[in-house]
Amino acid sequence: MTTTSLAKVVGRLSKILSGENLITDTAALGPFESDALTMYKCRPSCVALPRDVDELIAVVKACAEHKVPVVTRGASRVVLRPGSVKSSSVHDRR
Repeated sequence: MTTTSLAKVVGRLSKILSGENLITDTAALGPFESDALTMYKCRPSCVALPRDVDELIAVVKACAEHKVPVVTRGASRVVLRPGSVKSSSVHDRR
């Protein structure tokens, strides 16, 4: 994955997700750099918070097209890598 592909996928994600559901601000990414085991930290490049299954699918497809890894968060298990997009949760608001 290159910086260019990451920039492209973040641009695409900004069209898929509403502003508050795509976190790219470095300071705001801090809480997502680890789970309860804070000994292992790695800040993601951005965090996607899809509101429903359709947004989740679109996020994963966008990342796959640009070969950007997706790390999901669930059950307090998080594996992070630099340059990854973290899809933190699905909020189904139907």
